Amino acid sequence: MAKQRKTSAKDFHNIQFFQDQKNARSIEDIFPTVKLITINLKTTPEAPWMGEAKKNREVYRAHEKAFFRIRCRYECIAGGIDLGQIVGSLVSNRTMEISGVEYCRGWRDEDRMNVSHCFLQHDYTVVVEYY
Repeated sequence: MAKQRKTSAKDFHNIQFFQDQKNARSIEDIFPTVKLITINLKTTPEAPWMGEAKKNREVYRAHEKAFFRIRCRYECIAGGIDLGQIVGSLVSNRTMEISGVEYCRGWRDEDRMNVSHCFLQHDYTVVVEYY
């Protein structure tokens, strides 16, 4: 009989992430007045030796999932940021744009869980286009 591999903390959080993404409702279901959501993101490591800042843009159309958790660019456990509440607040106030900073609260690796957070800085701008 084959020995079953124990699920690692990283695997567990990855499974949970993809399950939550799969179960998310569409933007048009949750925010019927929204046509498009754009998230501009710049990630900045806490120290220069950890690499350069990186920029990316995520565009969400009305028919797509209202899932605004963005994974950390590092391979940390349970990392990234969740902009879901920020998007919800923006839409409920019918605001078009907001900018801010969030920090990754993931764990660097399994050996340092409960000891060392990632703290990768995420500068974001969320722009909402309404119908």
